[in-house]
Amino acid sequence: MIAVVVVLLAAAVLAVVAVVLLAVVVAVVLLAAAIVVVAVVVVVVVVVVAVLLAVVVVVVVVVVVVVVLAAAIAVVVVVVVVVVVVVNTIPLQAWTGPEGSRRLRVPNFKTIGT
Repeated sequence: MIAVVVVLLAAAVLAVVAVVLLAVVVAVVLLAAAIVVVAVVVVVVVVVVAVLLAVVVVVVVVVVVVVVLAAAIAVVVVVVVVVVVVVNTIPLQAWTGPEGSRRLRVPNFKTIGT
């Protein structure tokens, strides 16, 4: 009878040990799953941040290009306005020949001031 009690106690102890080991295995599996979930979340956050940074860089480049193009267009407009103003303020006439034009005379420096 004592042998049966000892066997039953040993079986109970083994059952408790098996339950404890099963609980430890489940806890380890759950911990591993949590670590995987955290790692996936971190990777997703890093990817999202990288994409957002890329979008910001593209927007900045587009803004710089637009500003440079606007400045170039402004320079061209100013040059065109200046050319139009200069051309319209200086009347140009067709040259019809030497009649009526004066000769350029170089002063005689020997006789100046005498």
